[in-house]
Amino acid sequence: MNRLLWVWRATSLIVAAVGLVVLLNSVGMGLEKADDFAAAKQNSGIIVNSVEYGVVRSGHILTFAAIGGILLAVGLFQGLRPFSREEQEAWTANSHRREQELPRIDKASRVIQASPQTVYEAFLNPEVLVSWLPPDGMKAVVHTFDVREGGVYRMSLIYMDAEHAGAGKTSADTDVVQGRFVELVPGRKIVQTAVFESDDPKFAGEMRMTWQLTEMGGITRVTVLCEQVPEGILQKDHQRALASTLGNLAKAVESDR
Repeated sequence: MNRLLWVWRATSLIVAAVGLVVLLNSVGMGLEKADDFAAAKQNSGIIVNSVEYGVVRSGHILTFAAIGGILLAVGLFQGLRPFSREEQEAWTANSHRREQELPRIDKASRVIQASPQTVYEAFLNPEVLVSWLPPDGMKAVVHTFDVREGGVYRMSLIYMDAEHAGAGKTSADTDVVQGRFVELVPGRKIVQTAVFESDDPKFAGEMRMTWQLTEMGGITRVTVLCEQVPEGILQKDHQRALASTLGNLAKAVESDR
């Protein structure tokens, strides 16, 4: 069942629980008031029906009791009734629409046993970069690499295994990427853009990648955030690739310790 439907059920049952509490408190208040009034009237020689007074004559208590009863009934009905196929499909479509409206951010993070400066320098040397940047099952070839703010780079990522045959964005087995270094903060942050050279509009647009290096007592937490990711790149596949890249980065820089 769609996650939003479970949220709806849970919320409805919470409403029912609130209604039950209000209803029980109202009945208790009514009986308490009725008993007090009956005792006072008996002392003066007048006997009244305490329940009748407590439940019927006390208007504000009846109002609370009615509200509690309505909340209880509505909450139980909505929380326990089966949803039709049409309702489930409508909720699912609405959920997908909401997800599409939210900005997509692909993210991965890893603690690396190396200093932030050591990790930072692994981004600056193209010969070192090609050893860790490609996810498992790929290799990289750097064509242009001007590592400065505003500088451009161009590289090819090549699929090497048969499992990904035909998965390339530029050709059957290759992704050609043209990018630019937007911000370089030594030992702290690298911000870059990347554009895939592809005829497929699903891979069009400029992706923005931010690598954040956080010092943790001599070691580094590396976090990569990808924004404006082309819709043709599945999020789960992309995040798996980012995690693989971080694993390769760890192997590359930790071996120098």
